[in-house]
Amino acid sequence: MSIIPKGGTLHIREVWADNLEHEFELIREIVDDYPYLAMDTEFPGVVVRPVGTFKSSADYHYQTLRANVDMLKLIQLGLTFSDEEGNLPRCGTRDYCVWQFNFREFNLKEDVYAQDSIELLRDSGIDFQANEERGIDSQRFGELLMSSGIVLNESVHWVTFHSGYDFGYLLKLLTCQNLPAREAEFFNLLRTYFPTVYDIKYLMKFCDNLHGGLNRLAEMLEVERIGPCHQAGSDSLLTSCTFRKLKAGFLNGSTEKYAGVLVVSWHAPIPPEWCVVLCRMDFVCGLCVVIRMGTSAGGQVRQWLERLADLSGGPRGLPLPPLAGRKRPRDSCHQIDLALEDWLLPGLEELVCQDVDELA
Repeated sequence: MSIIPKGGTLHIREVWADNLEHEFELIREIVDDYPYLAMDTEFPGVVVRPVGTFKSSADYHYQTLRANVDMLKLIQLGLTFSDEEGNLPRCGTRDYCVWQFNFREFNLKEDVYAQDSIELLRDSGIDFQANEERGIDSQRFGELLMSSGIVLNESVHWVTFHSGYDFGYLLKLLTCQNLPAREAEFFNLLRTYFPTVYDIKYLMKFCDNLHGGLNRLAEMLEVERIGPCHQAGSDSLLTSCTFRKLKAGFLNGSTEKYAGVLVVSWHAPIPPEWCVVLCRMDFVCGLCVVIRMGTSAGGQVRQWLERLADLSGGPRGLPLPPLAGRKRPRDSCHQIDLALEDWLLPGLEELVCQDVDELA
């Protein structure tokens, strides 16, 4: 399956400092008609791991993300716009358009990076010298992004794959600041700038027999790549087409109830903010979904429930279900539902009546 109709051609629009403002003019013109926005970034890898004591594995993974995003610099950003049916814009040309933004701040001679990541990007065709000489100033990019209509807009649906780092770099550009110290503050910012987000890595949890990274998933879904792997424009296009195939073939054409959950760590899915799940779904249903996800990620049900209690402001919450700390047989989800119902319903009214902001 290709997102480009038979006989059509694709133009990956390379964006540099000298054509940045013109390309943003085009984006402002098309965003209302093509509100699905698939995004991918290229950056210098993961180079540091935090040390110390952390409240949870989620806190550790966020602090890892934060330390790396604060230290490193974005190299490339790819954006693919599409409409409800998956059609791409042409922008007054014969070709379908995808955007690839090249940034200038990263310097191979001065900046820290992961060697394997840079070799991968170099092998994919990224010209670091050209980026340094012709690349975009990230501060100017952030200014134009703010006025583009694609952020702070609930009508724009951001589509990503394993996107914690992607959004970390974008928030750094938009705010001109390092990332917040607390994970909850990070997701408050995320919800403000990017109100509607779909992370394919999270959606895969609800699809049988789907696993692996973006390239592996695309192969399993028979999605054709156009352009070089590990360049942000091509990767964003592959993300867009994979999302369409996943939505149509596995999610009954509807993804709304899965919005708002990112995969932040490299190891396990972490709900970005409980209030996002609770606002988007029925309370009990939303909690059960996350608990099922926690079980599939390694049986950490008790950790999820304790985290919910912390975020709800309760005294470590209500007594945990007796089943929460044990390994599950195959009917684990049913047992969790029963235990959860007995545990949650007595205190549900008080918990739900809290102001949503307090849940963060």
